[in-house]
Amino acid sequence: MFRFLFMIFFIVLLFIGGYFWLGRSALLSKFFSEKLNKEVSIQHVEWSEGQLKLKKLKISNPQSKITTLLEIENITIALSPMELFRKRIHIESVILDQVNVTMELLNQSGKDNNWTRFLNDVPPPDDKEKSFEIKQLDINNTTFSVRFKGEKTAFTSPKIPHVEYKNLGSNQPLSLSYLFRITFDSLLFSITLEPKLGHITDNLNPVPKEMLKDVKSNVQLDIEDRVQEGLQLLKRKFNEAGDYFQDLFARKSKSS
Repeated sequence: MFRFLFMIFFIVLLFIGGYFWLGRSALLSKFFSEKLNKEVSIQHVEWSEGQLKLKKLKISNPQSKITTLLEIENITIALSPMELFRKRIHIESVILDQVNVTMELLNQSGKDNNWTRFLNDVPPPDDKEKSFEIKQLDINNTTFSVRFKGEKTAFTSPKIPHVEYKNLGSNQPLSLSYLFRITFDSLLFSITLEPKLGHITDNLNPVPKEMLKDVKSNVQLDIEDRVQEGLQLLKRKFNEAGDYFQDLFARKSKSS
């Protein structure tokens, strides 16, 4: 009797698992859409050799004339299948390949833009949702296509070949919304030195500092990092200018 009940239970689990696996692209698209408060579509999902692979993830913004915010050609996630059943999910590595960001500047300064609006509108996490810890996150070949509102011609910022993050969520597990904010906030910070893009993060709400603790990256993680770097640069320039004028004054004194 017990053996029969076990077989029935096993068949039911297979049926449920098969149902969810067949609809995996739609289910993951719905999950991302709810967490990011935007329309998300994923063309294909597969599991292969301990890796969850997503193909052609797209985030849309139907309310705008520029309907696409983000396209990622390939996402590879290395994790154990059992992690999916836990509240705190440990992920060994995530790789995003061929990332295309479409930015619309809504005023002349660029302070108001579709990405600042999008990131500020990402819903905060609730206590019941799953949290994540990612040992290594790599983003390869990111391009930004930028245009001013109403203009048809876009300009493309230089490609960012590689960005990496380590220990995401190691201090405090991160929700999907905070993971997204940390990675894409910093990508925006990384292009603010480009012409016309210096103010695109001015109106961006900061991510709580505790979410960034112990996170390592080869790019700035928040606006305070950028301010501090700017102050240090300004200080160096003042010191260089002071040394130059002091040396110039000394040479003139000797010549006279």
